[in-house]
Amino acid sequence: MEKTYSIAYVLGKDIHFAILSNAAEIMKMCPKINQKSPLNNLQHLSDSVLLLGILIQLKKMDRVIPHMMTYSDPKAPEAKRPKLVQKLPPEHMAVTPHGFYIFTMESSGYKQFLYLGGGIFLAFFFLLFRVWPEWLRLGVWYVSWYLLVFLIGTAVVRAIVWFAIFHLGIDFWIFPNYFIDSDNILDSFIPILTVEKREDIFDLRMLVLRIASAAAVFYGVTEFLKDPQNLEDVLAGGGEIWTDVYDWGQNKFMGNPTNDTALQVKKSAREIFAEAFMDDE
Repeated sequence: MEKTYSIAYVLGKDIHFAILSNAAEIMKMCPKINQKSPLNNLQHLSDSVLLLGILIQLKKMDRVIPHMMTYSDPKAPEAKRPKLVQKLPPEHMAVTPHGFYIFTMESSGYKQFLYLGGGIFLAFFFLLFRVWPEWLRLGVWYVSWYLLVFLIGTAVVRAIVWFAIFHLGIDFWIFPNYFIDSDNILDSFIPILTVEKREDIFDLRMLVLRIASAAAVFYGVTEFLKDPQNLEDVLAGGGEIWTDVYDWGQNKFMGNPTNDTALQVKKSAREIFAEAFMDDE
């Protein structure tokens, strides 16, 4: 059983550059294609375009565009490297030096069964959480805690950094695709940084807004740091919250009894009478 699936897209300019830079090796790999449609040894861009057209006809490649529902304006900056793409109809799949292309590959269906079996195994593995050895639960807790801290901390830091540099009329993002849904989790961390000049960098209203915002931030930070006790209070409060949340999460995860979860054992009539007698004395 076989199926066809598409891998990540490549930019037209990149694939044409790769073809023309490795023309000799590519010509050795496709002698039959060269016999039917002379490629002129891939010396010019038009030869590379012709090769891609042949691969599309052979259903080895497809041309794609930014997903129309996600990117309504194909000229928008975020559409230059879209996270979601859609395949063009065959009649509109003309090859140009630009655009986006994907290779298609054939893969046997056994991988589906392998992934399905792995998913079922993981499901039962987590369902049997209560019978895990203590060292395994502790290891999973540490990984979960510090991963959560990293994700939340990254979201906060990237917003603060962007806001600070925003006042210069520049969009500076750490992990710009951080909140973009994708099939691959690692895509949220690629690329690491992006720096772009804002379109409203010379807009008078935005210039006034950025100056006013920078002045307000500077004034607020200056007033806050006048009393060193303010910073100490923030650090102390943050440390207490960190400790409380960490201890609460670890107790819940490891199943350690706490004051709010400990079982209250019902006292017998004899114990109640004895306590009352002791109080009277």
